[in-house]
Amino acid sequence: RISSVTRQIVGIASSTGGPQALQKILTSLPKDFPTPICIVQHISEGFVPGMISWLTPISALPLKIANDGEIAEKGVVYFAPDGKHLLADRHGSKIKIVLDDGPPVNGFRPSGNPLLRSLAQNFGASAVGCILTGMGDDGADGLLELYNSNGHTFVQDEESSIIFGMPGAAVKKGATETCIALDDIASHLINTVYGTLKK
Repeated sequence: RISSVTRQIVGIASSTGGPQALQKILTSLPKDFPTPICIVQHISEGFVPGMISWLTPISALPLKIANDGEIAEKGVVYFAPDGKHLLADRHGSKIKIVLDDGPPVNGFRPSGNPLLRSLAQNFGASAVGCILTGMGDDGADGLLELYNSNGHTFVQDEESSIIFGMPGAAVKKGATETCIALDDIASHLINTVYGTLKK
């Protein structure tokens, strides 16, 4: 690729319809994708390992449940475990995963807001945040904070969302300028992290 990597980390929040949306995105990302991806998916307790087992055969990227304190590696997809907020912090020149026992946000733990807020506070313009299909408004406040920190933010568009609640809430708050069809999200991510796309 001609352009160099300009982003360090991607954060995604999703709820209803999220696993199917993630399936579409993860099947379309190349195995040399150059940043870690952190995902908060609202799902019934105990179902994260099954979702990872289902997605692993079709993903070129390794998928795992995030562990507290681990160093995030390029091209690895980290899912928030049951009952913990997933955050990303700087650790020298590296990225450290932090799992947090703080109270539920908007009724959710994990919630998209703490993840996206941690990207805003620790990475700013070098972070990418995305909200996929889901009911409610989780993630909108965190995405707005990332947007205001000059991070690149976008949401899944209404037509391709099973439920436009979470993406729609982010649009209403002015947290993004961009709504992307599900089929185009993977290429949008690739263009964004390689800096071939302007904010």
